[in-house]
Amino acid sequence: LDSSGKSNNGSLVGGSASYVDGDSGRAISLSGAQYIVMPNNVIKNQTEFTVSIRFRTSDSNGGVLLAYQNTAASVLPTNHIPIAAVDGNGYFRAELWTSSGGLVRTSTSQVNNGQWHTAVITGNTTNGTLDVYLDGSRVGTQATGVIVHLDMQYNHIGYEVLANVRSLDY
Repeated sequence: LDSSGKSNNGSLVGGSASYVDGDSGRAISLSGAQYIVMPNNVIKNQTEFTVSIRFRTSDSNGGVLLAYQNTAASVLPTNHIPIAAVDGNGYFRAELWTSSGGLVRTSTSQVNNGQWHTAVITGNTTNGTLDVYLDGSRVGTQATGVIVHLDMQYNHIGYEVLANVRSLDY
């Protein structure tokens, strides 16, 4: 559910929801066959945005937390970006596309330790900045070019076409 009050609620795909205890209530648990489809253009239509994600995983293969692409999940896209992910080495990674190429920030500590983590990603399409925080500490700031959302109107939690889906709790 969207806690912003803007009713940008997602829809679960791939089965019934299961829940785990979070550090402040219950959290949805995605089994690896499930993902959440968010409303179209919820990221693309923003010139300035902040995304906050609370997650935990112990998956050694990594997984995508939040991504957007130019087709629905069932169709192979020509443009796609895993905005927030855990890479194959267990590090948190944030990424956006700009007129100068990819803006990428990667944590210096692993997050696939089964503990709860909070990632905050702030993007500004006008000045091309990507600010990333993990568990209250700055991972980094990067400014290169202007952030370009291209035609990536389809937003997913727990799914990205190249990485497929992984087991993560949100």
